[in-house]
Amino acid sequence: MDNQKGHDFFFHEGTWLGEGRVQFSGSADEIKFYTKWQVGSEKNGAIVLKQLVEMQGINEKMLNTYTLQSIQNEKFEISLTNDLLQDVRGKGVYDTGKIAWEFTSKGIFEGFEIFEKKADGTYQFHAEYSTEDLFRTVIDGVLWKKF
Repeated sequence: MDNQKGHDFFFHEGTWLGEGRVQFSGSADEIKFYTKWQVGSEKNGAIVLKQLVEMQGINEKMLNTYTLQSIQNEKFEISLTNDLLQDVRGKGVYDTGKIAWEFTSKGIFEGFEIFEKKADGTYQFHAEYSTEDLFRTVIDGVLWKKF
């Protein structure tokens, strides 16, 4: 793996907490959410990240598992698995100020996430996802490292 341009999030073991708002197509309402990312250590060229998401007013929690591989030259491969999706693959990029990725499983699941590093070490993020039935989700929030 090459130098990850000063990013602690995603590339170095640790726990990150976050919050934000999510909006689903067909509804003008926004739902507040909380998230916890557990970033594992690099093993055999891969980093596994577990993301737990809790949405206000919804009892079920969602667990997403991301795996980053082939991390070099400011690029990486990423896969996502959860209760609804099995092994969706995508590509990511990073530089000194941003980490981003995109999933393109045409007709099934598509979307992107962008994490922008702020001067205080937090990350502001924006994500948009859509499914084959054109159900769309828009997410905005902030992450900070748990100390």
